Amino acid sequence: TTEIYTLSLHDALPISTASAVMTTTPPHSVAATRKPPTSPAPFQPKCDIRAQAQRSAAADAAPQVNNAISLARWNQAINAAAKAGFPDRAERLLSELECAGLAPDSITFNSVVHAYAKQGNIHRAEQWLLRMRTRGVQPDVISYNTLIDALVRQGEMDRATDLFRDMSLKGVTPDLITYSTLIKGYCMVGDLDCAFDLFEEIHCMHFVVDADRSEEHTSELQSP
Repeated sequence: TTEIYTLSLHDALPISTASAVMTTTPPHSVAATRKPPTSPAPFQPKCDIRAQAQRSAAADAAPQVNNAISLARWNQAINAAAKAGFPDRAERLLSELECAGLAPDSITFNSVVHAYAKQGNIHRAEQWLLRMRTRGVQPDVISYNTLIDALVRQGEMDRATDLFRDMSLKGVTPDLITYSTLIKGYCMVGDLDCAFDLFEEIHCMHFVVDADRSEEHTSELQSP
């Protein structure tokens, strides 16, 4: 009699093998838990990167550009008041400029100095020259030339000479207008020796003259 034995898979395999078969995770479940690959970042041409950098720099510089434009407009209004002979208005506009959050520059202060010097108010012009320094703005050659011319007009050659020496001590180099104004003043008071000394000093110096700027500044000083 033939005996037929029916063995299950668990009976046919060793215990360790059977356990492995029973506990092994199906292939489809492993694939389900695997993370999808990360897509690479899209390619960005260099021209786009450069354009973004330029836009960012322009955005950062925009407030400074706007302030510069605003200051230029204020300076035009202050200069117009100075030329029209209204120093009080020029001074008031400068105060309003500061209230607007802007910092006056040498052009701003020079207009106010010129406004008072033009009216012959040398004391007030000198006060504004000193105020420039207290506000952290260094007077330039135009600042000194304006005040020296006002002193020369009133025959104050001693004070004009002192201011001429002071500008050199403060590191401001006199220009051709400075010397011409002083020479004119010495000739007016009859001190030809001092006038000749300055004339000789001019020949020992090498001036680079900006014709347009010199003509404009000279016309302002000579205006009544």
